[in-house]
Amino acid sequence: MTATRLKTIYAFGLFAFGFGLNFFPVNGLGAVTQLLGHPSAARSDVDTVGLGEAFPLKIGQQVTLQNTGLTIKFTKILADSRCPSGAQYVWAGEAKILVEVKTSTTVATPWTLTLRDREQSGQLFAQFRIQFLGLEPDPVLNPQPDHSVADVAVATLLVNRS
Repeated sequence: MTATRLKTIYAFGLFAFGFGLNFFPVNGLGAVTQLLGHPSAARSDVDTVGLGEAFPLKIGQQVTLQNTGLTIKFTKILADSRCPSGAQYVWAGEAKILVEVKTSTTVATPWTLTLRDREQSGQLFAQFRIQFLGLEPDPVLNPQPDHSVADVAVATLLVNRS
């Protein structure tokens, strides 16, 4: 590699650091691997959604509903006996998740939401109806031992006024 090329790569690396980029050498050349300071790259722990708007929620993620003071956090999957993809069961099974729900005037309260036979179920909290619409990914017949659904699970919820 020529000295001019190395100087160019080094200069680019300094430029990248100045703009919040992470610069790692790869095979002696170099590559910008991620934007660190860019607002779209940073993920907030709390997102805002609107009433009547279905939204995905990852385990550990929390959302606040606009103009309501209602906050919901997906804590964990309690049970998942849904029929795996590619299988045929007599009963479709159910999924149960634990969420923490609070308003601006209440403390966080644990709630169990259940999805049965692919039906949309709901729970009433204060003046809100929280519906559990789905859980992804679907169960698989022979899961890999190192594959944890909890790492990638996403619940879809919908909140309306009751």
